Amino acid sequence: MDTGNGNSEGKFWAATFRSILSSIDSILGKLGKFIPWLRHWLHRPILVPHQRKHWWHMGRTGDQRPAMQVATYWHITNPTDQPIRVLSAFIARPKTDGMVLVKDVNSNYFGSYSIPPGCTTELNADFWIVPPITKEGRHIVVDVVFIDQFNQRRKVKAVKIASDKRRTPQPTKLETERIWTLTNEIEKRVASVLQDEIARYKKFGRREGQLGSVLAEFNGREIRQIYQDSWSSDKAGQRQEIASGSGDRKVKTENGDALVRYYNGLSDKEERDAFVNALLKRLTRRLEYFCVSYLILYVMFRSGKISDALAVANQTLSERRTWLSIAKEKAFGPSLLESHQRYGYSDFFGMLNGLLRYEHEAFRDSELDDIEKCISEADEHTFRIAEKVNSIRSLRLSQRDGSTPLNE
Repeated sequence: MDTGNGNSEGKFWAATFRSILSSIDSILGKLGKFIPWLRHWLHRPILVPHQRKHWWHMGRTGDQRPAMQVATYWHITNPTDQPIRVLSAFIARPKTDGMVLVKDVNSNYFGSYSIPPGCTTELNADFWIVPPITKEGRHIVVDVVFIDQFNQRRKVKAVKIASDKRRTPQPTKLETERIWTLTNEIEKRVASVLQDEIARYKKFGRREGQLGSVLAEFNGREIRQIYQDSWSSDKAGQRQEIASGSGDRKVKTENGDALVRYYNGLSDKEERDAFVNALLKRLTRRLEYFCVSYLILYVMFRSGKISDALAVANQTLSERRTWLSIAKEKAFGPSLLESHQRYGYSDFFGMLNGLLRYEHEAFRDSELDDIEKCISEADEHTFRIAEKVNSIRSLRLSQRDGSTPLNE
């Protein structure tokens, strides 16, 4: 395809456009000498809101009258060929004079500095509105006007300024449990360990890429971020979804292993059932144990009851949206959990992802079926669990000699 003509045509139009702009600029410059408002318009500084947000605060004047302190932050550019000095600023309505500070382009000092031609710097403008025009917590919208040494005015319209006391949604606090009120000894011990894990998760949780007291041992190394997958391009085509080979690999947790030992020490079936029920009853987003759902999954896995945990999880950990919850969200905004409670459902699958990666031999084939069913019904990110299940099945099939039954 011949593109020579297209390139020539593009260059022609680009040159034509530049010529037109130059002519317009020249005409406006000449007209500006005779038309004052056009001259002012051409020489206006350019103001852009700073990344630091505007705010206002309810305060008082020296004679104790209520007043609104308004602080605004800007980037200002001088597009002309001569220095510009911004002398003052005011809010158009209600008419309120303010104080302007400009950052020196050659230092970190603010004051009545000039802005050299073609330079950009920072500008702060503060105002006191007396009397207040709104209540605390509400934002205001005002027009701000800046005046330079040539008496040229630059108006920035509809500047939105938020109150520093603006109302923000309060996080929903999940129901807590008072352990001293529990009468069943098994339930009391289970709850105590889970609450200790909550304290650890607050310190070493999702924000730090960890799951409380959980870690993995792999080839002599300790791995804290067990739910995250790692990939190597130089091993492309090899099995990387799961850790294989003869090296040592194991997921462990001090609190989880303590509960597993306690369960193994229970000889009576009724006591073991009570232990399992105590865990499953706390596998819910309604209680404070939501953030340590991963630990409940771990203990159920070690106790041979992982299918029971999977069957319960999607019913109790998922945030089922109804028409009523959607309407409430539209009216009052989304309801947020406390920061350490926001990833309970995701961390549950994160733990499952880690267990499949490091201890895939311990899963029965029937449990792999239950895992697939669980993730197919989940309304949460399920990491690479599906790929791991397929990789485990493929590995097992390749290791069969024809006489060995599938792992059951």
